[in-house]
Amino acid sequence: MIENLNRQITQLKDDIRARDVEIDGIQKRRLEDDRDRDFMVREERSRTAKELDKQEKQLRELHTQKQIEITSIQNRLENIQHELTAAQKESKHAYHLVAELKVANANLENQVSNLKREVDEAK
Repeated sequence: MIENLNRQITQLKDDIRARDVEIDGIQKRRLEDDRDRDFMVREERSRTAKELDKQEKQLRELHTQKQIEITSIQNRLENIQHELTAAQKESKHAYHLVAELKVANANLENQVSNLKREVDEAK
């Protein structure tokens, strides 16, 4: 019976050692899995950060390009507005000239009429 108990104790010790080895293996695998997971997370974060930096750079470049385009359009608009203002001034000046010419023409027609009358009266 003591021998039987000693065998059972030995068997239990062997089982405990086997379990300890199994537990150590599980813990090592978990550590390796955690390390792998941490590595994958770091890699993903790094890739994401690089992609974000790339997109931010593209956005800055696009913003700069659009600002240049907007400035160019604003300059063209200013030039067109100046041209329009100059054309409006010229148009007003031409309108006044036409009005003056009409008045002068009317005066000349009156003078011609008066002269014709004088000629007719002199006959």
